Amino acid sequence: MKAIQILFATAALTIAAPASAELDLRRADVSHLPIGLTVIMLEDHSFPVVSVQMLYKSGSAAEITGKTGLAHFLEHLAFRGSANFPKAGATEAIYDAGGEWHGYTAMDQTTYFATMPKGDLELLLKIEADRMARTVIDPASIEAEKGAVITELHSYENDPSGVLQDAVVRTALQSHPYGSPMAGYVSDVERLTISDAQAYYASHYAPGNAVLAISGDIDLKRAKALVERAFANVAARPIAQPHYTAELPQRGERRTQLLGSVYRQYFQLAFPAPAASNQDFAAFLVLQQVLAGTPGVNPRQSGWSGTRAIEGSLLFGTTRDIATWLPATRDPFLFMISGSIEPTADSGKLEREIAKRIDGLRDRPVSPAQLANAKAAVARILRADVLTTEDAAHQLAYFEGIGALDALLDMNRHVQSVTAADLQRVARNYFAPDRLTVGWMAPGNLPVEALGSGNPKPAADRNGAPANSETTTQPELRRLPGGLSAIVQSSPLSDTVTVELLLDSPVKDGERPSDLPGLGTVSRSGEPSELSDLLDEVIAASRSGPASAESKSDDPETRIQQLIAAQIGDPTGRNGRPLAVIVSGNIDTSTAFGKLEQKLGQAARGKSAPLPPQRADPTSFGSVSGSHSHRVDLATSSMGHRRARVRHLRGK
Repeated sequence: MKAIQILFATAALTIAAPASAELDLRRADVSHLPIGLTVIMLEDHSFPVVSVQMLYKSGSAAEITGKTGLAHFLEHLAFRGSANFPKAGATEAIYDAGGEWHGYTAMDQTTYFATMPKGDLELLLKIEADRMARTVIDPASIEAEKGAVITELHSYENDPSGVLQDAVVRTALQSHPYGSPMAGYVSDVERLTISDAQAYYASHYAPGNAVLAISGDIDLKRAKALVERAFANVAARPIAQPHYTAELPQRGERRTQLLGSVYRQYFQLAFPAPAASNQDFAAFLVLQQVLAGTPGVNPRQSGWSGTRAIEGSLLFGTTRDIATWLPATRDPFLFMISGSIEPTADSGKLEREIAKRIDGLRDRPVSPAQLANAKAAVARILRADVLTTEDAAHQLAYFEGIGALDALLDMNRHVQSVTAADLQRVARNYFAPDRLTVGWMAPGNLPVEALGSGNPKPAADRNGAPANSETTTQPELRRLPGGLSAIVQSSPLSDTVTVELLLDSPVKDGERPSDLPGLGTVSRSGEPSELSDLLDEVIAASRSGPASAESKSDDPETRIQQLIAAQIGDPTGRNGRPLAVIVSGNIDTSTAFGKLEQKLGQAARGKSAPLPPQRADPTSFGSVSGSHSHRVDLATSSMGHRRARVRHLRGK
């Protein structure tokens, strides 16, 4: 009895697609359940069947780095069973009633669809409600489905066109997630876990992220009641909002060259293409018809890699298998031209020939007859996109899922309004040479193993070696015979030496420290062997006369001295008297002090004006001379070694 039932139901399904059975999508009813589910229904009594399409607005583009392939992996798991339809019970129930089912994952969506005799609508709704709320992700099935997905991915590696397409898409789209392969990378799929699947299911298979389309021999009022009943126990839940990185503008032609075990040279040329909701999409369909012939906008019929060029189109005959591909997408994607040539053929010649034919569309408008024929052909193909209830349900859900249902319903009207100027504008904007991405796969073999893989791991416990005592030394302070304070700090890590002389007034060839009013400094840096010369230089600079007007002292006494010196000069030649000298860097301490005594040993210590009281750092080190102390403040100099600076402080 069951066999007879299947026979008659199957017969009913096979008559559901006569060539004249165009379905008018503009009659579709759109509503929303309180839980957020979008419901689209198209009542048509041409055939005694009903088709249901459940689409989730999350495909490969919704995945994150390291988790590619997760949407496709979950699609596999969701077919395994749910609480009320365990162990693939849903597919068995559909088959037993003589129906058909399928599903797929694409860039913008994951979709499940089925067609059955019209009396089984309630069964299909129960299946989809259960899949949405009660899918069972069995730990025991994780490895089995991962194996199935990985086997599927490896099968794609045997298709040179598919491998090349992935490479070209990734080259053309370097920011947007459309650049990742729809089924993911094998290395990512291998690491997917049950927790990954459960988290993705909870946040993406939510009612507010789904579109339910029903088409066929239904009564709208009764069908709505069945939907409300089937989803009554499905709760609304938060949705993982997509955050798609916008593609950066392309700044010139891009190329990728692959080698493979192929007997021909395969090519793909990619130009940018508009989103399906963009006003240029209709013009692009007409342009595709002129170039090669459009297959329409139903991916179930047009495929996912391209359709051969038709005779009479501009690209026809450039190669025996030249094809174009224009998928309808949520965000801007690509228009692809693909094909192959003999292994010894001139690839550059082919590219120039295709470019020449495309240039004609940019340089001059198509003729009125050519435009009319193209628009008529597109209108005819758009009608052929929806010849069955399953096609209708698919298109309604698909275009709603990418935010372009209104564009689909008005597509024919938009196509008829396309002008020759529109085609020329679109060709110029989208087919510009600097927006082209070219990919070739030529015969050749390369090692398939990855190179340079590391073995990242945390560091194990280990005993640290004692610090090198020579790397850092404490500064040493001495009083030179003439009374001048001298500080030396040796730093073997440095490759230079710095000499700094602190003066009791600013000088022309020096600096005025912001925290030492009325004082000045002169410093020089160089090689350690140049210490003697550096000392001569700072001594000479300290005798260069008073500082310019730009270095006016804030200290009243020092300022009076500056003004007098500016008027009459300084006959003694000692405007800046030394208070302290500092040597730091890669220098032996005893050697440094020896040079200091030789050059400044008899220098008398200058006197500075009294300063406002300041709190001394308890960690500072200094010597007391009269009522003042000198604090050593260590700082890293621009020369790469630790440098000692002297800060003049008033004593207590």
